[in-house]
Amino acid sequence: MYAKTRDNLQRTLDRQWLVHNFVRVHFTTKVIPAVKLGILEVGLSWITILNSLYLLTHIYEGIQPSLSNGTSATTNLTNLARIAQAG
Repeated sequence: MYAKTRDNLQRTLDRQWLVHNFVRVHFTTKVIPAVKLGILEVGLSWITILNSLYLLTHIYEGIQPSLSNGTSATTNLTNLARIAQAG
């Protein structure tokens, strides 16, 4: 992998680690590693990851995010907290 700066390289490596361990079904085991180890019950999707990043970014900036499907951000954060505690 290539990046011009060390921070960009670390961001790229972090993204690769996340996809490798939590999103992608592996060829040899036919399962997602986090599911196989019991960290998650079901693997993550790109939509879940992007929604999580969106919510966390807005909370960090002090903005109350509103979601297009009408659910509150608090409900989604509660679900995120459950996932984090399971790990």
